Amino acid sequence: SLEYLGHELGCDGVRPLERLVAAVRKFPQPKDETEVKRFVHLAGYYRRFISGFGSHIAPLTKLLLKGSIWEWTTTQQTAFSAVKKILTTRPLLAYPNFSVSFRLETDASKTGLGSCLMQDGGSGWRL
Repeated sequence: SLEYLGHELGCDGVRPLERLVAAVRKFPQPKDETEVKRFVHLAGYYRRFISGFGSHIAPLTKLLLKGSIWEWTTTQQTAFSAVKKILTTRPLLAYPNFSVSFRLETDASKTGLGSCLMQDGGSGWRL
């Protein structure tokens, strides 16, 4: 495998680097707006690995809006834990196989908009 810009490029696809995933794993629960901002930016670098990233991270980004009142609730804790859990599994973005059909998924909600290009890898659809 090859390391490039915080990613590990292997024969089956691209993953976040383990040492950077370790930084996400060790990231403490944010105590103020600055720490939330640091986490959102750290996780945002790997947003392509998380389907529905915008919706997952929305409760945290709401704390960063001008005029918002700092309040860490179970909603923020759930979002924080979910993003950490997804990233620390080192999700794989598989290389495309042009002999297999593609599927494009799109989604929109009040908190996010996204799309995902997937392929059937034989054991189900994958990114």
